[in-house]
Amino acid sequence: MSRKRVAGSGSSIRLSRISAAVVFMLAAIILLASPASAAPGHREMAPGNTGEGAGGGDGAVATGGGPYNSETGAGRVAVKGAPVAAARAAGTYVTDFEAAAYPFTSIAFEGLWGREAYTGAHGGQLYASFSGGDALEVIVEVPINGAKLTLYSARYWQCGYCAYTLVNNGTGRVVTSGTVNLYYDNYDSNSPQWNYRVFRVAGLKRGTYTLRVENLGRPGTDRWPQEILEYFEQQGIEPPPLPHMVNVDYLELKV
Repeated sequence: MSRKRVAGSGSSIRLSRISAAVVFMLAAIILLASPASAAPGHREMAPGNTGEGAGGGDGAVATGGGPYNSETGAGRVAVKGAPVAAARAAGTYVTDFEAAAYPFTSIAFEGLWGREAYTGAHGGQLYASFSGGDALEVIVEVPINGAKLTLYSARYWQCGYCAYTLVNNGTGRVVTSGTVNLYYDNYDSNSPQWNYRVFRVAGLKRGTYTLRVENLGRPGTDRWPQEILEYFEQQGIEPPPLPHMVNVDYLELKV
């Protein structure tokens, strides 16, 4: 997602931005063809507001709308962390998906995810997927009734749709699920949204839950930015499929 603005004449700025976008697309293609590598850098992102959605089962109330992740690689990567014997005092727990630790006792990636550094991200980095079917699963231990779980990502013009599902492992019931479009029309402003709330579930009962976030492979918009389309036309290049990146910034549990 990284695209730097260049000072100069209008035509120079335009060509620089378009060239950078094309470089990004080529880098993304190389990334997807590699067995395991870090994804291309994202752009700076700014905080943004989010919406709210409907609630789920098991006494929970969900509100939908934020990114943050761990080691990456092709295939399924499981990270098993510190024992659940860690302190269980009331408070706020946050994971950046870098390593599992109570109450986030297991973190697993499916597919190819890239860890990217940004000053605007929580903890200074996030994880991004560029392929449909890539997924992230986190097991969360909820120590008391009434807990609240929130997932944050970043919205950007290269993003697409993600799906999320939270299951109560004890009952097998789906607490909440849905789809969220992370696309944000910010190509010209270069100001993505940080801290975007993908969903929030309040009133969770004590127990173990599994959260799954998946890249649906579905673009968030139906066309490339006009400048990029014009560049493709000038170069005689057929526009490639639209990007559908999905990212995760951090997961927060309040008890």
